[in-house]
Amino acid sequence: MNEGVARGLADHYRTSHLTTVKAKRRLSPPLAVGLVAVAAILLLVELRSATPPRHTEGTRGGEGGLELMLFAPAPVGVASVPERGSVSAGAALHFRVRSASPCHLWILAVDGTGAAHRLYPQRGDGGWLVGAGEQDLPGGALLDLSIGPERVYAICTAHALPWTAAEASVRAAIARPSSVQLPTPLAALPTGAAWQSILLEKQP
Repeated sequence: MNEGVARGLADHYRTSHLTTVKAKRRLSPPLAVGLVAVAAILLLVELRSATPPRHTEGTRGGEGGLELMLFAPAPVGVASVPERGSVSAGAALHFRVRSASPCHLWILAVDGTGAAHRLYPQRGDGGWLVGAGEQDLPGGALLDLSIGPERVYAICTAHALPWTAAEASVRAAIARPSSVQLPTPLAALPTGAAWQSILLEKQP
């Protein structure tokens, strides 16, 4: 093999090798796009799984149809709070409601001593106007730092209900310390009012 032929073969090898390397590099972008797409799908699945599920436990009464769902912080994201569910004292609660028709909403809590305090809305009088259907309420509320059972009531009325009337109705239902453990019906509410209660066990 003379020197010219040897040089030609060497040049051919270098050209072929470089072409192969470039072709492999051209495969990298599609591969990267595929990996990004897979990562995006996994992230979407994780976000969907973190979405709080609907929860419908508790005791309901009255007319019109009202459903209250409570959510509290969990080790990962948030979780629904069932009847007699445990929550930390001072925890942040979020609310989801479902109403058969537009109404004025109060959410309040009462403990075994009969002391009632408003959870939502935290200011104003007359309650929070909600539309028909299911909706997440903006913001939320912080539980106080007391330990023990606490019953959360949601009250919905066709017309604005003063806070004092909502508070009086709930306090009358929890007349004795043991009453908070029972789903005591609310009395003295306007015609057409609907309510629901959920019992919480507040832990340190």
